[in-house]
Amino acid sequence: MMDNKLIKSQMDHLVGNFKKSICKIFGISEEEFTLFIQANIEGHYYIGVNGNLNDLVLSSTAMPIGSPTSEAERYVEASIIPSPISAENAEVLIENSEENQEDFLSFMEQEIYHSDNCESTRLNQLSTLKNLHEFRSPIQFTDLDYELLYDFKMFMTGKGFSPNTIAKHFKHIKRYINIAINKERMFHYPFRNFKIHQVETHKTSLNLKEIEAIEIYREEHPEHNEFGEMIDGFLLSCYTGMRYSDICRLTMQHFQTINRKRWIVMPTHKTGTVIRIPLYLVFEGKGLAIVSKYRRRKGPIFRLPSNNKVNRLLAILMGSLGIRKHITFHSARHTNATLLLYKGVSITTVQKLLGHKDIKTTQVYSAVTDMTLVKELKEAKKRGRRRLI
Repeated sequence: MMDNKLIKSQMDHLVGNFKKSICKIFGISEEEFTLFIQANIEGHYYIGVNGNLNDLVLSSTAMPIGSPTSEAERYVEASIIPSPISAENAEVLIENSEENQEDFLSFMEQEIYHSDNCESTRLNQLSTLKNLHEFRSPIQFTDLDYELLYDFKMFMTGKGFSPNTIAKHFKHIKRYINIAINKERMFHYPFRNFKIHQVETHKTSLNLKEIEAIEIYREEHPEHNEFGEMIDGFLLSCYTGMRYSDICRLTMQHFQTINRKRWIVMPTHKTGTVIRIPLYLVFEGKGLAIVSKYRRRKGPIFRLPSNNKVNRLLAILMGSLGIRKHITFHSARHTNATLLLYKGVSITTVQKLLGHKDIKTTQVYSAVTDMTLVKELKEAKKRGRRRLI
């Protein structure tokens, strides 16, 4: 019996360069079958005729677009050479045809709920799914092409979404399209020529005095509630540079003792890159005190609300402390990189601590590196003057 992969590969060979294809099966019996492949390419129908399944041969013939479907069916049926086919092989072809009509939105929803994403990431991805439903429902795998992606972009623009919010939604879609391709639920890549555009934003960070103000506030308000836990998670991110998604996933199993010192060793959720952070060393080991408060907790150390709610709570905290900056949880990561570079830590070391695969990503902090250079030159100048005195 011929398996699905071989049938699909033969079908792909016939429609490999087609932008869009819809596969339908007409007149299947135990003795013969007809496979009709319709594609809107340069104003023509392309008709595929299946021969003997044991030696699957596909041929194509063009007909003008606009020809009635019934005419196309008659054309195929008149051209077919009857071939023996077993009931099992007929079922394989039917399943293959039905698979091409599967709803991508249903697939994406199931994958979201079965993923190991933290709750906030799951909610963000479900937000993308909700917008897709509002845009068009259902969306079959065969519907996913450049045109649909562009129309969805226009739909979100019309709703007033910012370019970076639109980019976030497309990244979610791209993720689940890649999963679908890996699971052989679809065989084309709609993002091949579709580019996701983001706008470079100013990377806001906190200085040492502002971090100290947050630390003092936490000492004065030691309550174990949602607000206090949010502050602890945010401060640990400032000390380690860990993303919100990784702070949410952090468990006691991610802590290792190396040479009698505590390290965080874990693969990042975003890229899978393993980060190794000497917790005892960075920012004078302040992260150790935070983690010790949650050492008895099973599962994730921090039980943070959604990223959006965390950012709203941070806005309240900054307002109460008189910090007039737009601070989000991700600002903690920028704070970490900024302060490390300012202290003179090399950019390659910061790259490894943050888990950046490409140093170009870390080089966005080059302005901070320049500040460090100026700082060191001024200190060298002062030392030179002291020697002269």
